[in-house]
This record gives sequence, structure tokens and C-alpha cells, in this order.
Amino acid sequence: MKRALILFAAAVTAAAAAAPEPSRAPAPGIWTLDVEFNMPRQITLKTGEQTQRYWYIILTLTNNTGEDVDFYPDFELMTDTWKLYSSDTGITKPVYEKIKLINQGRYPFLQTLDETKDKILQGDDNKIDLLAVWKDFDKKAKNIKLFFAGLSNETEVVTIPQKDGEDRKFILQKTLCLEYLLPGDPRKRAAQKLEFVDKSWVMR
Repeated sequence: MKRALILFAAAVTAAAAAAPEPSRAPAPGIWTLDVEFNMPRQITLKTGEQTQRYWYIILTLTNNTGEDVDFYPDFELMTDTWKLYSSDTGITKPVYEKIKLINQGRYPFLQTLDETKDKILQGDDNKIDLLAVWKDFDKKAKNIKLFFAGLSNETEVVTIPQKDGEDRKFILQKTLCLEYLLPGDPRKRAAQKLEFVDKSWVMR
């Protein structure tokens, strides 16, 4: 399973490397949501005798495209140790409730991925505050990238040669990438704080 995940991450990276950059002058019908984001934070939650650590980020999404758009988000975290984690996998209701309570002053209508609708309506009045959560990731990691797909409908097809001689086609999507460093001693995880490196849009 571990080897499969590494190979999958490598394949995705190879496809992304072969892809062009997102268009600076999108064709008619191509849209991208406006995105604001805060700094990812960590929390812990004790269940019974076990304490689990989580990382989360809040995105504010505004649809200024001129039309209501479909919304099917897919968020992932990738470490520099080639570990890939889908957001909101195995996250329980008490975790969401604790995060919402912590942030209720600034984000009183914070939504989880399961609570979002499949369309985002136009205008500032319809912007949404969206929560993405991951369980604690590989403690050996010193760099992570957060990928947020579903914020644009721009796509690109690339072809990657395979070792067996067969070409494989990948459909890549314009994806928001946020990169962070994680300095400090991983044995003192609670004291570690992410440092922002870069924001970019990539085809992935």
C-alpha cells in the first residue's frame, strides 16, 4: 500500500511537471473562484486515553465569475517525504465542532466539505468559509504542499510515456497550491508552526 501511494504521488508529480501553466487569459466559459486563506493551525482532541493531532485551514471562497458555478472540491496534503493525504478522511464530528468553536468569532458560518452545496452562487453575499482538516502527517516532513482542486473548471490533457511503451493520458485541473515549511524538532510537535512559502496555481 505504501509503495502504491508513493508511485501514485510520483505519477501525479510527473504529469504536473509535463503540464503547461494555467492560462493567463482563460477562454470563454473558464472560471476560477476568488480565494482567501488563513494560516494552517493544529489542534489536539482526546478521545478516551488517546490524543490525536489535527491540522486545519480555512478558505473563504467568493464567486465573482458572473454565473453560478458547480462546486466539487478535492483537497490533498503532500509532504516532501512523498506521503499523500486526502483532507477530511476519518475526521469525526467532535473535531469539526471544536474547530468551529475556536473560530466562531471570525467564521460564524464555517462549513465542512460535507456541508457545502454542489453550487456556489454569485456575489460577495454568497461567499463561503470552508474548512479542510487532516490528521497529523509524517513527522519526518520538513515541507508540505496543500492542493485545492475544484476551485476552477480549467483542465488540460497531457500524455506521459510509460515504461511498457504505452502512453498514459492524464486530465489535469487548475489547482491552488499552498506551500509551507515546517521547521523545528518533530519530537516537540505542539511547538511546531508552519511557515508560508508560496501560493501558486498549477495544473495537477
